[in-house]
Amino acid sequence: MAGDGLPNYLQYWGVKTRPFSTSVDPTAYFPAATAEEALARMDFVVEQGRTAGVLVGASGVGKTFLLDVFAYQQRAKGAQVVRLNLRGVWPEDFTPLLADAVAVDVADGSGWRLWGAAVDRIREWLFCRVPVVFLIDDLGAARPGVEDYLVRLARVRGGDFARLHFIFAGRGPELVRQCRSLLDLVDLRIELEPW
Repeated sequence: MAGDGLPNYLQYWGVKTRPFSTSVDPTAYFPAATAEEALARMDFVVEQGRTAGVLVGASGVGKTFLLDVFAYQQRAKGAQVVRLNLRGVWPEDFTPLLADAVAVDVADGSGWRLWGAAVDRIREWLFCRVPVVFLIDDLGAARPGVEDYLVRLARVRGGDFARLHFIFAGRGPELVRQCRSLLDLVDLRIELEPW
């Protein structure tokens, strides 16, 4: 390894950054037409004050990466972004997961006390007129009952002027099968086709 942190073999070829990485870098995003359309639709949900959009696509088409890019874009606009992956999450795990995501000390309580602290934090943001965007990945892979928490969360308000925005992501058949009551909140379905 040389002084700039790259292995010698990469320096030999004049490579400035690692060509393949396990981390996501939204700044290195190369726009495909379908991805740009999906990002524009997600932005529409937030900018037009809609409650929710659902990003639907087959496994491996880039839903998670697009959520990361969208999170980066929303943070650059000053939004508070809460990112949750619900794959395999049980209802009893949801509240600590939410509390951690909104920077509430999980050790401060459990159950409804923790839920109340998380909701209070979210209301603080709303009362400060900070857009709050929830990006929920792998929604259809959550365990039964998690959907009820999300429906309750979607009802949180910060006065007449503020509401939460949700972008749910998952595979179509999973979402329809497991999340019927939550899909009633969705204002816009966003299909992500393989390019």
